[in-house]
Amino acid sequence: MGKYSDNITPENYINYLHKFETVDEYEEEKYGFGKPFVSWTVEDDGVNYNKNLADPNMPLTFIVCSDGIVRWKASNTGGTRSIQYSKNGGTWISITSATGNTAPSISVVSGDTVQFRGDNNSYAIDSANAKYSTFSGTTCQFKVLGNIMSLISSANYSTLKEFPTNSSINFGYLFRDCRTLIDATYLVLPATTLADSCYIGMFLGCYGLTTVPELPATTLAQQCYCMMFSECYALTTLPSNLLPATTMAASAYTYMFYACTGLTGVPELPATILADNCYDNMFSDCYGLTTLPSNLLPATTLTPACYQYMFAGCYSLTTLPSTLLPATTMAASAYTCMFSSCTGLTSIPSNLLPATTLAPYCYNSMFGRCDGLTSIPSDLLPATTLAEKCYNMMFYDCYGLTSIPSNLLPATTLAPYCYSEMFWSCSGLTSIPSGFLPATTLAPYCYNSMFWSCYGLTSIPSDLLPATILANGCYDNMFAGCYSLTTLPSTLLPATTMAASAYTSMFCGCSGLTSIPSGFLPATTLAPHCYSRMFVHCAGLESIPSDLLPATTLADVCYASMFCGCSGLTSIPSTLLPATTLAPHCYSEMFIYCSGLTSVPSNLLPATSLSGGEYCYQRMFWNCRSLTSLPSNLLPATELTEGCYFGMFSGCTVLTTAPDLPAPTLISNCYQSMFQGCSNLNYIKCLATNISTSNCTYNWVRYVTSSGTFIKAASMSSWTTGNNGIPYNWTVQDA
Repeated sequence: MGKYSDNITPENYINYLHKFETVDEYEEEKYGFGKPFVSWTVEDDGVNYNKNLADPNMPLTFIVCSDGIVRWKASNTGGTRSIQYSKNGGTWISITSATGNTAPSISVVSGDTVQFRGDNNSYAIDSANAKYSTFSGTTCQFKVLGNIMSLISSANYSTLKEFPTNSSINFGYLFRDCRTLIDATYLVLPATTLADSCYIGMFLGCYGLTTVPELPATTLAQQCYCMMFSECYALTTLPSNLLPATTMAASAYTYMFYACTGLTGVPELPATILADNCYDNMFSDCYGLTTLPSNLLPATTLTPACYQYMFAGCYSLTTLPSTLLPATTMAASAYTCMFSSCTGLTSIPSNLLPATTLAPYCYNSMFGRCDGLTSIPSDLLPATTLAEKCYNMMFYDCYGLTSIPSNLLPATTLAPYCYSEMFWSCSGLTSIPSGFLPATTLAPYCYNSMFWSCYGLTSIPSDLLPATILANGCYDNMFAGCYSLTTLPSTLLPATTMAASAYTSMFCGCSGLTSIPSGFLPATTLAPHCYSRMFVHCAGLESIPSDLLPATTLADVCYASMFCGCSGLTSIPSTLLPATTLAPHCYSEMFIYCSGLTSVPSNLLPATSLSGGEYCYQRMFWNCRSLTSLPSNLLPATELTEGCYFGMFSGCTVLTTAPDLPAPTLISNCYQSMFQGCSNLNYIKCLATNISTSNCTYNWVRYVTSSGTFIKAASMSSWTTGNNGIPYNWTVQDA
């Protein structure tokens, strides 16, 4: 084949084609051998070219449209391949791809044709580790046509319609980042049965590509078209029948048109038999899409992650057809992030999601960050039996939402994490309807962070949480960060028997709360971590009702950090903590960083035996920097346990007087760091007579004031001086 010439003959017609930009130009051209041997037809979706132009008998051919070079490059030394090329019908020359500046280059000028052939089963070894050969780095503008199979069989390509047995990644990344490739209309991809990853990333990053080749295959393979046209920004339309397959393969179309920002429409997707991740991210970040056809996704039987991220980031979509998703039985992660960040969506049609049988993660983040969404139809989620994390983060960051239908969530049988983070950071929500959550039997972490950082919420209905049978972590972080809440209904939490971590961090960061109603926490049977961090950083909280914590038998870590960072608290009711049977870490860090506390009442901690309560008061008042004195009878216990007062008042920098310490026998770590950093402390009365246990007073008076009074038992003679005993320079007196 020679260079372009005005003397057109059937032998050089391919050279002739690149001369024309439009159908009219072609038809109007008059040339010597008579009527054109190629015909054109115009249909509704644009120009359909006669398939004679896509000639399977022609080897892979570049028609050069501007001066430059054609480069044959290897991504690394493990991906080299040898091929042959012929320029303008000349001698076939062998070249081997190489990396960087050593890659062979073919100098060309506008009008040149370059053809290629080879005998390699594939042109990529390992797509995950970028070992492939590519025309990336080509600088001339060009069109590509001819039979791609000439790179696999230089002699028999014209009849080759299958990939070599057991081959894969055959043409992976072949034209990756060929930003000067403008047209692939007549490229022949004749295989009807594909191989795994055969076309993966083939045109990835071809910014200038405006047309795509025909894809006739009806038998797909895993990742066969994965990333094939990703980041082809100049693509605006696709043939409606581009993808004829009716049976999918795993990840077949994954990222196929990712970030094709110029696309304004999508091809038909007739497949009714799906496969795992088959459409995953297929059109994500296609900003130009404004609508979707109502019959686009006809499948009624889904597969795991089949539509995951399919239209994520398509922010020009404004509406969705109500019949788009006909399936009534879900699959795991089927719609995960399907429309996430579609910020142009303002509403969701009624009956869009008819499924009544759910699956784990099926709607996970489906509309996450759709911040233009202003309403949700009441019939959107009809399922009454849920699945694990089925609605997880479904509407997170939808801050345009101002209200929720009262019957949106009819389910009474829940599943672990089913509503977890569902309305996370929906800051436009101002209220929650009465009766919104009807379930009376819960599941682990079912409402975890459901309204986290919904800082527009000002109130909660009293009947919102009717359940009396709780589950582990059921309300964990449910209203965390809702800083506009100012009050809580007294009947919000009716359960009398707790579950592990049930209320952990439930109102964390609700800085607008000024009080807690009387009788708010009626439970008398506790569980590990049940109230841990419940009101942490509620800086506006000014008071705590005396009947808030009626339980007399505690559980591990039950009140740990419950009021951490409540800097508005100035006092604590003396009857707040009636328990005399403690548990490990039960009050650990309970009032840590309560910088407004100036005093602690007598009899607050009535337990006289701390047995079984290892580290029970650990750092309970750590860094409470307004505490000046403590009642002498605050710590009546005479039977201690390991680490019981570890760091209890550490960092209380204005504390001057310690409570009496009557226990005669110290236990491992019991007073460790107890008054460390109490830089104004000048009085301690400790009646211990046995301090031989390891680390029982380790660093207990480190950084206290340099003078003070230490009262000891008259019979005690084994005290040392320093950080682990009696502070240096203190006056010692016998009791």
